[in-house]
Amino acid sequence: MSPGGVVGPSFGYGTCLISSAGGGGGSGTIEGTATTVFNWVGDYEGEPAPESVVVDEVSLVYANASAFPGSVSASADNGLNPSFCYNDQGSGSTTNPPGNGAWAISSGVAPRVVSGGDQITITCPVSATCASNNGPYSVYLAYQVQVYPVSVTVTGTKVVDNEHKILPGQLCSAALSVGGADVYAEAWNWSVAGKKFKDYVATEDVGQVWNVPHDEWEQPNASWRWKVDDGIMPVECSSELLFNGYSIGTATARQNVNLLKVYSSLVLTEGDGQAELDASTGDLTLYPSSYSTANSRYEPAMYIVFGAITPAEFVENGQGGKVSYIQLANMLYSKTIGGTTTPIMTTNSTWMLDQRFPYEGPYNAGSQPYQTNDRPRVTLAGNIATTAPVGSSFGANYLDIKGCTLFLAPGNARYTPLLTAPWHWNAKATRQLSDWFVDSGASITKGGTTSLINHPVWSACIKGIN
Repeated sequence: MSPGGVVGPSFGYGTCLISSAGGGGGSGTIEGTATTVFNWVGDYEGEPAPESVVVDEVSLVYANASAFPGSVSASADNGLNPSFCYNDQGSGSTTNPPGNGAWAISSGVAPRVVSGGDQITITCPVSATCASNNGPYSVYLAYQVQVYPVSVTVTGTKVVDNEHKILPGQLCSAALSVGGADVYAEAWNWSVAGKKFKDYVATEDVGQVWNVPHDEWEQPNASWRWKVDDGIMPVECSSELLFNGYSIGTATARQNVNLLKVYSSLVLTEGDGQAELDASTGDLTLYPSSYSTANSRYEPAMYIVFGAITPAEFVENGQGGKVSYIQLANMLYSKTIGGTTTPIMTTNSTWMLDQRFPYEGPYNAGSQPYQTNDRPRVTLAGNIATTAPVGSSFGANYLDIKGCTLFLAPGNARYTPLLTAPWHWNAKATRQLSDWFVDSGASITKGGTTSLINHPVWSACIKGIN
């Protein structure tokens, strides 16, 4: 007799029951392949089939024969992995009435990993035979198979139309699921597309970023945050699965996450660039721009316009993420009095935060751009300015600025870098006879705007450093 095929959906199971019996002598046989075909039925239209599944098979084959008196035989093989099976057979005799008997049993529960797909065919070869030349005989088969899809479960995303969506900087976590199968995972290997980081802290005192440690990609659960990017980011995991301490194969699963694009802008515009000296406060101050009588101030040396737009899926009541502007400075202001040069203010050739965090913001990341400006200056104390010998000088040897925009998404998120644009100022004043004059060669220049890939970092703020 040959076991018949069973067709059913994944997350289902197939069964097969066959028996044969007789009396008065004869033989019984079950021999063939139990075939089960599973068709993938997703939770929604278009849901991709799993890459790997756990197949859980239960198989029992039994054979028995008796003769009063006479010869008997019995054998059984359930077709499963012997490591997960109980197999036994034997024979014996009776004296009242005189006779002989034989039996064989093969039973087991054996999960295994197989490749997934829209259709999966599971086969199991089974056999049982028995014979008696003078008595009853019987063979029996009970077979059941169930399929459990292996999947990656992602949290921290927003599911829109059955699609996982997320913004840069939001916390994303993932775990491997075996769908209820009685197996466990070991030796995980996570692979996540895109540029990622673990955490970022930004205050006036420190800007520090942490990457995801390598060993965290080998844990049952993985967590990370994406930097600014856009597109489908596959989250994949492969893991060896075990049952009763034995390996049953390596399973692979993936979940696609749509990292949404954050549109942003950063535009720098120089002021008139005319350096001037001001002694109205008693101290002598060198500005990189001219004094406006109408506005009663020295005009900005640099005008900054910046902004970002939160994707619509993450905007509620007109509010989305936040956009901020910061500046990092590398600078040396110095004075030369009587032939001796000393710093007035310096960052010691390192990048430090300029003034505060953030320099401007945080503001709602909507369609509206925001404006700010900068008026750097260098000051020489009045008592030094009035007594310095002819030929003394002071000024900005250099002021290098990195202007940066940062985006902070709603929810459990950290700042992610958007854009950067550099600008530069240098100017010098020299005492000639009884007065101070701005030297020629003073300049204020800017560079182009580019994407900022790495988080800006610093260990101090230049505010108050002399």
